[in-house]
Amino acid sequence: MGGYRDGEDLFAILRKEYEPEPIRRRRPRAALPEPLQRLRELEASPAAYESRSKLFYEQARLAAQYEDDAAFKGACHYFAPTYEDLSDEELRGYFGWRTRLRRGRWETAPDAFIFLYVFELINGIGTASPEDGYAKLEAVAAHYGPEDSDLQRSLRAWMRDYRIYYDLPPAGAGQDALPEGEDETASDPSFQVLLQGGEAADGNLFDALNRFSSYRLDNSRLYKADPAFCTALVAEFYRQLQASYQTLCPGRNLLEDYVLEKDSEPVRLFRNSRFWFRPDDRSFTVRLGPYDRYEDDHGQWSRIRYLFSPMRQRRLGDLLKSVDAMARRLRKLPAIRQPLDEAWLAPLFRQTLAALSRKETEARRRSVRIDFSRLSGIRSDAAVTGEKLMTEEERWNGPEAAAEPAAIPEPERPGEAEPAPDEAEPAPGEAAAEVSAAELPAGLTPDEYRLVQCLLYGRDWHWAEAGGRMVSLLVDAVNEKLYDEIGDAVLTEGDGPELVPDYIDDLKGFIKP
Repeated sequence: MGGYRDGEDLFAILRKEYEPEPIRRRRPRAALPEPLQRLRELEASPAAYESRSKLFYEQARLAAQYEDDAAFKGACHYFAPTYEDLSDEELRGYFGWRTRLRRGRWETAPDAFIFLYVFELINGIGTASPEDGYAKLEAVAAHYGPEDSDLQRSLRAWMRDYRIYYDLPPAGAGQDALPEGEDETASDPSFQVLLQGGEAADGNLFDALNRFSSYRLDNSRLYKADPAFCTALVAEFYRQLQASYQTLCPGRNLLEDYVLEKDSEPVRLFRNSRFWFRPDDRSFTVRLGPYDRYEDDHGQWSRIRYLFSPMRQRRLGDLLKSVDAMARRLRKLPAIRQPLDEAWLAPLFRQTLAALSRKETEARRRSVRIDFSRLSGIRSDAAVTGEKLMTEEERWNGPEAAAEPAAIPEPERPGEAEPAPDEAEPAPGEAAAEVSAAELPAGLTPDEYRLVQCLLYGRDWHWAEAGGRMVSLLVDAVNEKLYDEIGDAVLTEGDGPELVPDYIDDLKGFIKP
């Protein structure tokens, strides 16, 4: 049978194959200073198994005043490091670096050392007060932040959380400012215009409301018929609504009803750090802005903020469309359905119209008027003054020797003004059909109508440039006003305005030769 030879010991063969090697004795590790030995002993305590952050906090308290003169040369990288992660050599190197830093020597250091020091500070280790701790965090950001974008980003978030947790006054736009885009209400310029309300200009308010509304007022027939009136009306309506909203809708907030939606979520401060949340019996609120706050309820943290919402955009759109519907009835424009019918809406609309009327009256009162009947008196006074100033020689030589005084022009009387360049008679061969303003289609002005007319029927359109008109603005206005009729832009602009060939026949249907 196959197998081992008679008398051969299997274990003897194995001993030949695998010779035993002597165990080499490791060089004994250098003894740590007594405070660091006790720090290491904590790593075997129950706290080590309960929470690494709690273990770090207990070790940091134990070594809060420890000083060392060791120096460490080399790399030391750990994610969210603790003392437990460091070798004995790295541990002594860290405390040596920290000792020199506390004495004002800011040396180049491994990432792990900087993060350990920051974790000590946010836990209140080595600080005389929360304010002192924040000042030390600022010093770390100034010395090490610019050289390390990851550290800078983490520091900015932890410093913000530090102010929140310790209830310090807001820092403003500093190292602990909110990361870009995180607080959209605070950074959105249109929302800031709505917050200003009565202080904002009409155009800015109109644009801001359009920004958050599902109903675009700038595309409405009311706006196209009279942009200035529509803009002033909507802006004043918002001012009146903002001023009286608490009376109209007690206990509610205008922006929360029509722009923002409440969002509440639990949060954990000091993410990716070694911060230990000690028992907390506090209950307070920290406001980052009027619509963004943090709340601490006995250690349970939550963030409550108000975010822009599509649902609120629809509510604001219904409100503005209702204003548009009421204004169209006032202006005898084609009617649209009014989505809202709150009892306060019509009275507030009338209040808005009254406010606009008062503003218009006040503007007329402040305008400057010239009394042309006094010009003849001014001429007489000028003649007498000139006579007194003439020399004897000028009187002897006659009036032709004196310098003629500047003529005072006669005042223009209604109906006597020279025609403006665009009102001049067209050149021979360019006569256009007379169309009254009431007959002009789609709300076109005479200049806009004439431009299309010239392009359609082969006449010279350069009268617009000669008369100081901006052709590009005329083209834009024509395209906007004819969009409802044609459904597309009818003019393009290269070296000059040109018709889109596809719509020539359509245009000839309502633009006369």
